[in-house]
Amino acid sequence: MALNTWRFALGCGMRALGNSGIKTVPKVRNFSLSAWAFADSFTARSSWNFITKRTPILSSKFGHSRGIQTDGDRAFIDVLQSEIELEKKQGNIPLKFNEEGFKVEFDDALVTLTKNENGEKIVVKFSINNSTVEDDSDANASEKADDSLADNLVSKPAFVVSITKSNGYTISLRCVFPQYDVPADYAEQSNEEDIIEISEVTVLKNDVEWEENAFVVEGAALDGVVYDYLLGVLNDRGIDLSFAENLIEFSTNYEHKKYIEFLENLQHFAKSK
Repeated sequence: MALNTWRFALGCGMRALGNSGIKTVPKVRNFSLSAWAFADSFTARSSWNFITKRTPILSSKFGHSRGIQTDGDRAFIDVLQSEIELEKKQGNIPLKFNEEGFKVEFDDALVTLTKNENGEKIVVKFSINNSTVEDDSDANASEKADDSLADNLVSKPAFVVSITKSNGYTISLRCVFPQYDVPADYAEQSNEEDIIEISEVTVLKNDVEWEENAFVVEGAALDGVVYDYLLGVLNDRGIDLSFAENLIEFSTNYEHKKYIEFLENLQHFAKSK
């Protein structure tokens, strides 16, 4: 199956996104040194887990009483404030999807892009949840050499493209940014490190939504001619390299915004009595 995946994916002709120069907010997700001072205030320091990635911070020191604010809450408020300020210093890029004709709608973590063109309705949906990966581009690698604690993240969400024709038939394609390595011989020939893949596809009638009971076909199981046709369907409607780059940039910036909101809401919780 893996060989089929490469046989089909290599035919997509979509270039790498890793070194594309996408302008995103550098997202340093390591708690500040004040977190360590906070941990030192407790005898059981080992119960705190402050590392450079998003790991739940759990401790029995917070207590389980209702309607009170513990010493742990009060100390954690200061830690969160430092972290919020650190994240905000990374930049405040306006949220704008740089693809002409798309209307953007937000439903918390879910984002929907919609446009009508040539009698067709094109809808792209993705969630920023669980979408972040380390930015392994050459530019970021040099930054990490200077700061070993840096944890720069980009958001590469799976996304579903649905194209509905006037007769009610809809083709829906689930696309992903693979996390495995591209074979060296291919990378040398194409200077590519990442590829967009069609992981699943389904055809729906009467403008219905893609639900769990719908029959789907894995991209790796498709005949090469069919796979190439589907890639052409996407490219002909502007779902191409430029779109993918803009999607990653937009998703990364939106995820960063929501992460700051999460920290602020967590701080409000800690402040509450």
